[in-house]
Amino acid sequence: MWVHVGYTLLGVGLLMRQSLLLFSIVKLLGALYLIYLGVQMLRASSGDRSLGKESLKPS
Repeated sequence: MWVHVGYTLLGVGLLMRQSLLLFSIVKLLGALYLIYLGVQMLRASSGDRSLGKESLKPS
């Protein structure tokens, strides 16, 4: 299995090495994905603000 992963990474690496446009596209998509993950984390954490110490007390 790891051999196939290596072949894939090597192939993508060779393609990106040959094409500056492809490298820029992959880099931009990676940055957009990180921004998307950050926004999702901020949205998820804003809903947790109602949980305080009061909610952790045993009933």
